[in-house]
Amino acid sequence: MSEKPVFRWVLGLMFFCSGFPALLYQIVWQRALFAIYGVNIESVTMVVSAFMLGLGLGSLAGGRISRFPGAPLLAIFGIAELCIAIFGLVSLRLFHWVETFTAGRSPLETGIVAFGLVAVPTVLMGATLPILAAHWVRTSGNVGRSVGILYFVNTLGSSAACFLAAGFAMPALGMSGSIRLAAALNILVAAGVLAVYFIGWRTSAAAGAVEAPRAAGTGMAAFPVAMVLAALSGFISLSYEIVWYRTYAFVSGARPRGFAFVLGAFLAGIAFGSLLSRGLCREQSAGNTPVFVRRIAMLSLFGNLFGFVTVPLLALAVRHVDYSYTLPLISLAAGLMAATFPLVCHISIPPDARAGSALG
Repeated sequence: MSEKPVFRWVLGLMFFCSGFPALLYQIVWQRALFAIYGVNIESVTMVVSAFMLGLGLGSLAGGRISRFPGAPLLAIFGIAELCIAIFGLVSLRLFHWVETFTAGRSPLETGIVAFGLVAVPTVLMGATLPILAAHWVRTSGNVGRSVGILYFVNTLGSSAACFLAAGFAMPALGMSGSIRLAAALNILVAAGVLAVYFIGWRTSAAAGAVEAPRAAGTGMAAFPVAMVLAALSGFISLSYEIVWYRTYAFVSGARPRGFAFVLGAFLAGIAFGSLLSRGLCREQSAGNTPVFVRRIAMLSLFGNLFGFVTVPLLALAVRHVDYSYTLPLISLAAGLMAATFPLVCHISIPPDARAGSALG
């Protein structure tokens, strides 16, 4: 399926913008949960865990949807963004209800209810990546480069949202204003994606997947092995994020902005790591699997080594400079670890109609 470059640019811009509201929601909801739990590591862990679980379940759902022949992927993407906006607009009222409803109940009961509320919209957020990735792979025939560019633009938008929320949105707009801004961005993204769908993609989407050149990204590595590698990488990177936040909370006196700054640096690293990985996926994977495996191993090794030494480096650095100046250490470690994901996808997922399902 041929495509106009302007449509690809618009979709990339829309996916960049979709990263903004996702993180604005996370930061606002985290602060709302502080009212229930207090400012502690448990509330941060619960928010991050709920987001990751919801994103994972949504990714599975989005992958399943992308397998249906002729599925209007862009239209589904736009509808998901509209649903996120609707939930976002009522989210603070729901959290207020949770606080009232769970008053006097055990922390476990309170946590389960709040966890479920956060997980609902993140399922929709998680579904957007495999849906758009499936659409992108149909037009490019390269899994690694498609995943790399989509991860780059989306996480870069999320990273920018963290710093925007901490430095402007929350102080100037407050929690309610930040939620309205996030919902407005969701609606803008939905309008842009649906416009692209109705203007230029409806006929092509109904025609189904293209016969992509299987040489670029043909699955040579065992997919179950790739799934295990991706799961381990995600577990390790999230563990580091919690540890890094704990360290920053200690050295900064648990400032509310600390979580946003750490998360922003973490996501910026993921974004540029994905961009780096996209450049490494230019070659065909067929016959070059050992080369890609070596690249994955080296990135994993250096990423974990640097992630491990980041904590003592932070402790040493904050004696001489403000803690915010050490955020690039987190970005570098996160970037090295994140660069492995598009590479793993590139060598294990063929660029066919099932690519979105495999990514999910």
